[in-house]
Amino acid sequence: MNSSDSIQRGAVREVASIRNTHTVTSVAILAAISFALAFTAGLVYYQRSGNAWLACGLGSLAMAVTAALANYFILLPLFEGFMPLDALIASFAEFIPFIRTKLDVVLWNAIPFNLLKGLGISLVTMLAFPKLTPILCGRAR
Repeated sequence: MNSSDSIQRGAVREVASIRNTHTVTSVAILAAISFALAFTAGLVYYQRSGNAWLACGLGSLAMAVTAALANYFILLPLFEGFMPLDALIASFAEFIPFIRTKLDVVLWNAIPFNLLKGLGISLVTMLAFPKLTPILCGRAR
């Protein structure tokens, strides 16, 4: 078993444990969502011989999908413990009038926000990466 396999299994185990615990913390969920960006971007970058733009784009897409699933199956049901789902949807509908269901909240709020967030993180990474490469590869001046 190589280190990539153990990292993948560890990530799957962590995400599965988040879903099965009664005390889901926002930090664990945010870490799992951010992990989707980093893992996908790293995997694509090394398998596509350094295509950083493709890696960052696919990583951002993976982060948006992971966030959508987390919002639909974990976060919105957790919010129902504090606020009825209808009231929650109504609060989103004040800003985006065509939101009427839980799926609409995810499609028109969570996905665009996380996609933009992933692209912003990718942009910062693309600007910083050339300056950090010598340090990360052990060729620091």
